[in-house]
Amino acid sequence: MNISRPKRLLLLLLAVVAFGGVVGSYYFNHQYKVLKGNPTAAAKKETDKLVAKLGQLIQLPTGETPTVATISDKSKLTDQTFFKTAANGDKLFVYNAAMLAILYRPDTNKIINVAPITINQPSTTASAGTNTTAGAATLRIAYYNGTSLTGLTTTVSKSVMTAYPTWETATVARAKKEYSQTIVVDVSGRHGAEAQTLATFLSGTVGGLPTGEVAPEADILVIAAK
Repeated sequence: MNISRPKRLLLLLLAVVAFGGVVGSYYFNHQYKVLKGNPTAAAKKETDKLVAKLGQLIQLPTGETPTVATISDKSKLTDQTFFKTAANGDKLFVYNAAMLAILYRPDTNKIINVAPITINQPSTTASAGTNTTAGAATLRIAYYNGTSLTGLTTTVSKSVMTAYPTWETATVARAKKEYSQTIVVDVSGRHGAEAQTLATFLSGTVGGLPTGEVAPEADILVIAAK
């Protein structure tokens, strides 16, 4: 059965479940009603403008157009961690294929929050009763100290564990050389959304494994810099 693109976007809002339960179902149900009443070409044009501005602040997933919703009443989202610092007028970008949610504030041109998400859909694993929520499963994170500052990786790993308690520290070591910017590497090749989340959280960038560095036995590598 073929489903039109507007309908797919509406269904997406109903299907999204945010990492750790941070994006509430109430909000998406509300936005479903909003989009259902106004799936216009003007909205598409506005989305393109917002994506262009957002793309200047963060590396966005390629090959897909996000669903964009507007925060209209933040008081109804106060119990959702993801929206803790949200304000009315903020824009929520949902990338289905990349499993990524971004909260953006147009009036100050700032990113407020980023979190991995997942789409609830039938699968062999899900039918077996396994929780397949992106970011909810345990990830093994390795930390390399890319500076001469003693204890930097310990500090960074603790801050990540506090923010993402289901993610484990696989190893802490010193990088082969010093770096001027924190680099997050998706070592496994399967956790691009989580790598982007970490890079944003640590004010770093997502990249490949630098020449000379040894790939750790972990899902993601963080090379910490000052």
